[in-house]
Amino acid sequence: MQKKRKIYIFRHGQTEFNRENKFTGYIDSKLTRAGEDDSKIIAERLKHEKFQIAIHTSLSRSKDSLKIVLANHPECKKIILDDRIIERNY
Repeated sequence: MQKKRKIYIFRHGQTEFNRENKFTGYIDSKLTRAGEDDSKIIAERLKHEKFQIAIHTSLSRSKDSLKIVLANHPECKKIILDDRIIERNY
């Protein structure tokens, strides 16, 4: 019997542009304090899961959100940078 695999998908926390209702796309908008807190909530909810691979984009909001979540996951040894998951390109 094969082991069941799970995929967890979560979005970055609130950014400065999100707070101002601006679209960002490939523009690098930093996380706000609320965005950091958003990421901490995700980290808390996923703290008992085990990750083998994590994916982020080159944008700081993606990297910073993932860094907060992965603080609870030293078992995650493979981290992939892939800009194809950036939601929009304006």
